[in-house]
Parts: sequence; C-alpha cells; structure tokens
Amino acid sequence: MNSKESSVFSKRGLRQNRILQLLENNSAMSNYDLCNELSCSEATIRNDLRELDKRGLIYRTRGGASKLTESNTNPLDDFSMLFRVNSNTVLKQAIADYIFDSGLIQPNQSIAIDIGSTCYLAAKSISKCSFPLNVATNSLNIANLMVENANIHLALAGGIYYPEVDAFDPTNSLNLFSNMFFDYYFMGANGISKTSGVTCTMQDPISRAPVKRLLMAHSRSTVLLCDHTKINKTYMQGICSFSELNMIITDDACSAEEKELLLDTGVKVIFVPVK
Repeated sequence: MNSKESSVFSKRGLRQNRILQLLENNSAMSNYDLCNELSCSEATIRNDLRELDKRGLIYRTRGGASKLTESNTNPLDDFSMLFRVNSNTVLKQAIADYIFDSGLIQPNQSIAIDIGSTCYLAAKSISKCSFPLNVATNSLNIANLMVENANIHLALAGGIYYPEVDAFDPTNSLNLFSNMFFDYYFMGANGISKTSGVTCTMQDPISRAPVKRLLMAHSRSTVLLCDHTKINKTYMQGICSFSELNMIITDDACSAEEKELLLDTGVKVIFVPVK
C-alpha cells in the first residue's frame, strides 16, 4: 500500500475513519448497513473491515463488524442475536416498546413472533406480560425469553437449529404451525418498497418465506415490524404485498417521502416516536 492510500486523509482513510465512528455509535453494524451509510459496494466494505480488523481496530463478524471490546473475542459472537440487535437499536426498541405499552396485546390471545432483531426486542417486551398469553415462534432466543414467564404458554418449533439466523428448519416449523391459529403474527423483513412489497434476503442458510407465509395465512392480523431504514429496500425473496398486511409499525424518523410511501399502501401505519 503506498503512502497516498494509507493516509488518513485519503478516500480510503476517510471512509475507514467513518466506519470506526459508526461502530462506536452503534456498537455493531452489518455490511449492508455500512454500504448504505457510506454509499459504496459490499466488496469495498469487506476490504475495509478486513484491514481494520488486521490492525486491531474492530472485530469482524459474519456479515459485518462490531467495535472492539473485551467481550467480543469469542468466535461464537458471529452468530449472536446481539450483533443484529445492536444495529439501529433505538429505532427497534421504540417499536418493541409500543407493541406492549399500547395495549395491542390482550390476555389469553395467541400470537406468533417472527425471527429477527426487531421481533426479538418486541418479544423481550412481550415476555414481561402479567397476564396469560400463548406464544409461538421458531426462534430459540425468543423462546428463551418466554420460558422465564409462567404466564406464557410457549409453542417452539424444533428440529435442526441454524444459529446464523436464530431459527429452526422450515420443515418442522411448517408442521407445527400448520395446525395453529393466531390473533397476531408479528413479522419482520429486510426491506419494503412500493414496487416489490415486503422482501427478505436469500443469503441465509434456510428460506424464511414459507414459514412467514404460513403464519400470515393462519393469523387474523399480520403486523409488520420495520424500522425506517428498511424502507425503499428490495431483496431477492418476495414475502407478500402490502394488501396482505393489517398493520405496519415503524419509527417516526422516516423522511416525508418514506412516510408518504407507507401511507399510500392503504395499510394502517403506526409511526412510533423515537426518544
């Protein structure tokens, strides 16, 4: 590497300094989020993270990076929910708190909770309920939250566990959920857009779409939990159109254009204030 490339004032140096600032503010971020923040390719981000990791300035994870701490030397952290939860945490937490604080969930209802970091935080709030509740999920981390509360009757899909996405294999999930019916299905997504509806990535070791679609079909109301950073994003795997949703809960940090997109869907939208 020549002196021009290694200079902190070079394009690469400025970009890497920005990565360090973002990780300091967010604790952890995915390659995708870093690409969006820095308007560059994933290959560029991977090269930057590789170099910063080699210099001992960050900790690389599967699909992203986190700031260097005393606790992130365990390679199993690559698969932890902590990584995803620590990205856009304030936005996701506002959505999670609303679900329980608003009184949306009532005693003795049956709810299904999707995998993903926003759904995990929502489950964390729901798990504090003081009334009887039936909960179904295919997320091990969410199940671990629920078993701590004696008021909650838990249905957990078993089978082969994939820690990369915190989910059990779709076959067992489909078999269990096919005979269950729910008041609410709280669903997550990687992206939503006007032209493609709700989408998710196909880079995971298992396909999420079949389980999502089954739970939608077996629920009276499907509620999409989606912070505003997912708006105007499209991924390869289509999940559903907006007409198949009953409610969208997002944060109020949306731009005017993003709010207009959501309101034009015809779906009830809750814009939760971010503290």
